[in-house]
Amino acid sequence: MATEYFLGHRGYSELYPENTMLAFKEAVEAGACGFELDVVKSADGVLFIMHDDTVDRTTDGTGKCSELTWDYIKTLDAGSYKDSAFAGVGVPSLEQVLVYFKRKICWILIEIKDGYNDIATEVAEMITARKMENQVKVQSFNWDYMDTVKSMNPDICTGLLGTFSPTAQARALKGGHKFLSISSYTKQAINSAHKYGFDTFIWTENTADGIQHYIDLNVDGIIGNDIELFTNAATANSINQCYPYTKAALPALYTRKYKRAMVKLIRNAAGEWI
Repeated sequence: MATEYFLGHRGYSELYPENTMLAFKEAVEAGACGFELDVVKSADGVLFIMHDDTVDRTTDGTGKCSELTWDYIKTLDAGSYKDSAFAGVGVPSLEQVLVYFKRKICWILIEIKDGYNDIATEVAEMITARKMENQVKVQSFNWDYMDTVKSMNPDICTGLLGTFSPTAQARALKGGHKFLSISSYTKQAINSAHKYGFDTFIWTENTADGIQHYIDLNVDGIIGNDIELFTNAATANSINQCYPYTKAALPALYTRKYKRAMVKLIRNAAGEWI
């Protein structure tokens, strides 16, 4: 097994506001085979994209995600914290992300954040309703959530977030989960995971040396903020990334020009990114 996934951490978060449609589109535009995002739940039951328990750090709003309504959340500016050039970039719902990227040739790696009632069930239902089992992977630090997703739809690819251990491997085997998503690996750990049939994902690697280190260890996927580092590493190591639907590297005809056509960025009449 060898490295074949480069995934933008919260999108192309090195250059663009994290966990926004703009960051997701730009990650694919720049050459990642997909992107990672975080899902939380509003007070009125809308699944939306946010890493923190509150909206304070990355928007102009304030308050706990679980205590805010979607009508309030969808008005927030989630771009200006990064740069004034991104003013008007909004907070996307999970539905918005799935609708836009369905059948576009990129992976969506969903992290379900802990502490929200019925969130795992609702994520599984949304993926199933849109028939996106072949494009979406789901992970969480809450391993019970992953058991719930797998029980709802065995065809959804699920993985356990945490630290590498025999306990994690045993739980993943018992639950039918397909990958382990870890913050650091040894060569021995990667070999052990591969022995039991798991893909291995590493987060968050944001240096060229760190990326190369894990490529040399044959980690399956690397999640990071800087997509340029990924494309440089892919070129240097002759890596053809894995894409959904084909379950194999796409042919050379899948050029960056073609990807740009799929994820064209536009502004609406109000000057907002959509």
